[in-house]
Amino acid sequence: MCLSRTVDATVGNFEAQLIPWAALALDGEETFSRGVVGYKDLEEKGVSRARLNACARSGVAAVIDGGYTEGSGVAQAVSVGAHEVVMVVSDLDSVSGLFQPEKGSTETLGIPRLHLPIFEEREGDPLFEEMHDFHITEGSQFLQGFMLATVRGTTVRNQLFGIAEGRQVTLRVVFVGTHLAIGLLSDYNHDCGLAQEIVQCMLSEQNASPLEAWLLRYV
Repeated sequence: MCLSRTVDATVGNFEAQLIPWAALALDGEETFSRGVVGYKDLEEKGVSRARLNACARSGVAAVIDGGYTEGSGVAQAVSVGAHEVVMVVSDLDSVSGLFQPEKGSTETLGIPRLHLPIFEEREGDPLFEEMHDFHITEGSQFLQGFMLATVRGTTVRNQLFGIAEGRQVTLRVVFVGTHLAIGLLSDYNHDCGLAQEIVQCMLSEQNASPLEAWLLRYV
């Protein structure tokens, strides 16, 4: 995980790990405990063929997103041949980040964000088409917006993801607007309330007709 020196030093002072390690080949309580052991063996005892083989057999992997590279999974789907992808996002930057950047590199908390575009269109272009904003149920506390939109792009050659140029790809975007996040100090109990409000929004009589028409494109 790429961290700024300040963040890295702060985490080190607490002897904390920001990345949870899991042994994905195992079940139950051992999944995370054996994952940490496998990682610690490499970190403390050094890399060897035997230790790498042990990690491989247990399926040791970091359970983390790709937030500073390409965390949506779209690039991976396109790389294996997908020509239409449904993506659910709470941040439209996840969509625009797939296109050519309007400016150079940016940083968040001192950590550089990588731009790994897979489409030739620019993020400042009018990317969204066939957009529809749905009515939010009165009294909703966590759901601030619910939108469906279509985005079309033409791939550029991207060696990192193994994507060839010239392919036409359609993105079906489901945007869920909310102030809830996955970072520090977040109360994940509120996620249940958000899920309930999304269901209420979809079941609302005001949204029934347009939602049915849109969902037919997503299946």
